[in-house]
Amino acid sequence: FDPDNPIDIYGGCYQGLIEKLNILTQKSRSIMAYEYLGLGSVPSDQKFRFNWNAPIFASPHNPSTIYHAGNVLFKTNDGGNSWDVISPDLTKNDKLKHDLGSVPFTNEAAGGEVYNTIMYAAESKHEAGTIWVGSDDGLIHITRDGGTNWKNITPRSMDEGMVNSIEISPHDPGTAYVSFTKYKFGDIAPYIYKTNNYGKTWTQKTTGIPKNTFVRVVREDLIQKDLLYAGTETGLYLSTNGGKSWVPFQLNLPIVPITDLTIRNNDLVASTQGRAFWILDDLTPIHQFKESIKKKEIHLFAPRIAYRTSGGSSKSKIMGQNPPSGAVILYNIANEVDKNSNLKIEILDNSDKVIRTISNKSGESAKVFDGSYKTTKAPSKQGLNRFIWNLRVDDLLTVSDISFYGSYSGYRVGPGEYTIRLTLDDYSTSQPLSIRHDPRLDIRDRDTNQHQKLMSELYTKINDLHNAINKARSVRSQIEKMNSRLQNKENMDELINASNLAIKALNEWEGNVVQTKMETFQDVVNFLNRLNSHMINLMGTLDGSDPPITQGQKDRFSDLSEEWYQYKNKLNSIMNNEVNDFNRLYKKEDLPIIIIED
Repeated sequence: FDPDNPIDIYGGCYQGLIEKLNILTQKSRSIMAYEYLGLGSVPSDQKFRFNWNAPIFASPHNPSTIYHAGNVLFKTNDGGNSWDVISPDLTKNDKLKHDLGSVPFTNEAAGGEVYNTIMYAAESKHEAGTIWVGSDDGLIHITRDGGTNWKNITPRSMDEGMVNSIEISPHDPGTAYVSFTKYKFGDIAPYIYKTNNYGKTWTQKTTGIPKNTFVRVVREDLIQKDLLYAGTETGLYLSTNGGKSWVPFQLNLPIVPITDLTIRNNDLVASTQGRAFWILDDLTPIHQFKESIKKKEIHLFAPRIAYRTSGGSSKSKIMGQNPPSGAVILYNIANEVDKNSNLKIEILDNSDKVIRTISNKSGESAKVFDGSYKTTKAPSKQGLNRFIWNLRVDDLLTVSDISFYGSYSGYRVGPGEYTIRLTLDDYSTSQPLSIRHDPRLDIRDRDTNQHQKLMSELYTKINDLHNAINKARSVRSQIEKMNSRLQNKENMDELINASNLAIKALNEWEGNVVQTKMETFQDVVNFLNRLNSHMINLMGTLDGSDPPITQGQKDRFSDLSEEWYQYKNKLNSIMNNEVNDFNRLYKKEDLPIIIIED
């Protein structure tokens, strides 16, 4: 299909079946080069022979040009209404293998037994009309003029077997890597052939891959020349020197046959035989890796651009994981980290203000509906570490023993330029980070700035409220402790009465700004939300919505700000009156006064 306009999608099946699907109308039609019922037919009776996985691909130079491979190569420029044969038979065309199934295939009458077919074909992205073709019986051909002339470039050492894939180097038009298999003949050794001159000469490149591990596919990195990924029958291998040597690159990938590899948006995608698709997010560390990094106490890799996109879900429960939402921060630690060592990741805005800090230590905890809230920890193991920053500022100040509708998470920052600073004890390093809006959205800078400003102001007010609650609780706790010591003393009635009045005033104030009786979400039926819940809810709504701000959100912010202003003044009044009266009497009795924190 045309990647810039994927309306018409071409798909094939066995025996040369090929259809074109219009994704708008959901209508498909057969566009076989030669309509024929292959089911139950022997290859010798068929005009063309097609592999079970017959190649279909669009020209990278003109996506309206579609190729389909049988034992010859077909080409269409009109969406499959007509096809041109642009090659001779590019297989060994062994007539002895065109009857009922025989070695290396068994008969099933559905097409799996069809032999002498094109297994892989690809047009060079460097040169229009340069097409490489490999067959299931061990031949490689090339044309450099769109099919007018073809040349057999099969390596001399290549015996009968299957050309499973051909990787044309994205960096050099004459370089290609051929993955060749002979497992159907009982040979499970790896075969990788490399050419630097359009197939004039070939060399084998399998050092480091076990002798009993055949290779299905090799792909070269789109950014770094000679960085190769090999998919084998037992997993993934990596080469950094153009195939001269290979090392296992399994990570958390299961031991599974890899059928194909592709690189998309700098992520490595693997298809497997029966174990789903797997994606290695962000190849940047591999591009940036040098041996000297191992000797540095800490190394922070340059991150790629992060996008402000919201997480999503699939209608299907069997779909895999989404990529991480936020900025992927990767860093290497040379030595084992002592338990007393302090590692921290800091995010700085464009004015060098620290807006988020994450450490390797356990932080404060608080109660929430689904258990207990704990601050996020940064990993600090020896070797490569990965942390996903969710693009949020520091969490809100917590308040103990309350539950509310919402979370302590800070709001997401806006697009712009930031700095990641990594510190381990006395060592520190930094890298720039760019954050962008969802590229599908058209948002004005003015709207973004207003959106961020409102969330920042609301965030500050919530922290002020939570700080005030904690301060009021500290004062109340001191009064309660002193009150308990006064119960057995004589002539303390006036002081006890003053303490009770102060405690009552503080309890009433707290009960108006935060709901202390909620344990689960359903408790809201009996115990109504208070000021902090409404403020946190508004911040969550703003954070979950892209700019611009609605008038309703502005109005609600104004009302909540006024409400907080009134309660803030009320608390100051309690401190200046009820609490101060208690302190005055305490001082009169020559007792220590209540400490009111700033």
